[in-house]
Amino acid sequence: MSTATPPRWKTAVLVWIAIYPSITLFSWLAGPMLDRLPLMLRTLVLTGILVPLLVFVLLPALNKGLRRWLHPDQVPGRRFYET
Repeated sequence: MSTATPPRWKTAVLVWIAIYPSITLFSWLAGPMLDRLPLMLRTLVLTGILVPLLVFVLLPALNKGLRRWLHPDQVPGRRFYET
């Protein structure tokens, strides 16, 4: 089995799939409370919550769930031949 990393564009899509809904949901739920804070403090709170959530929860779950798409050459029983 290959230990190659997925193409950068697939990694970018994976990160976007995790970030966009997270920021949207968090902004919708906590937006009214955060709107009163200065921009720098609002950004600090937002990133302080979302970065650990992404790194430790969402990205590992997405990596596992999208493993076949990220690493199609590692799917058992599937062989790719170079032409």
